[in-house]
Amino acid sequence: MAITTWIGAASVVTALGMALTPTPGLAADPVALQPNFRVAVRGVVPIRCSLTPATGSATFQNPQTAANTLRAETASLGFAVECNTGFALRMSSTNGALTQSDRPAASEFADGMAYEATLSLPGLPAVLGCQSATMKGLDSPCVDILSEDRLSDGVLSGQGQVDLRLISDGRPLLAGQYEDFLVVTLSPLMGSSGGAL
Repeated sequence: MAITTWIGAASVVTALGMALTPTPGLAADPVALQPNFRVAVRGVVPIRCSLTPATGSATFQNPQTAANTLRAETASLGFAVECNTGFALRMSSTNGALTQSDRPAASEFADGMAYEATLSLPGLPAVLGCQSATMKGLDSPCVDILSEDRLSDGVLSGQGQVDLRLISDGRPLLAGQYEDFLVVTLSPLMGSSGGAL
């Protein structure tokens, strides 16, 4: 009985010794613990740009002189603007002047009312200015690029204004209503797609 018990005890010790023996091919030292880790945390701010006119039209109240020629009358159009990235700004004119749609041909009279438009933005007075003839067509060259470094804190928010001034060529005007459509376009720059937080 004593020998059997001793052998049994020896067997248990041997079994425990085998369990503690390192597996061949693995490092004998414990694996080093990593004290930290790094993961990427990102966020994207979407582009938000808008123009909202205060009114749908601007009217020249007294465009004629006593000699029936065009005076340098002025008018203004206000608008709200907001943009959180750099952008291109364009002004274009549908007709290139205030014109009459049913005007008869009469060379001794002015073809229309030419005008100059000057656009101001919050903190950027008179940032863009062109004459109506130059602005004719949607591909008007009356453009300015406002990169983010030209904007306060890289964003733009507040009230803007377009100031209009009639330009006379000295010829008299036919009676009637004259009209043009001025288009102001704000286009976010293609390279600006929002910043990482």
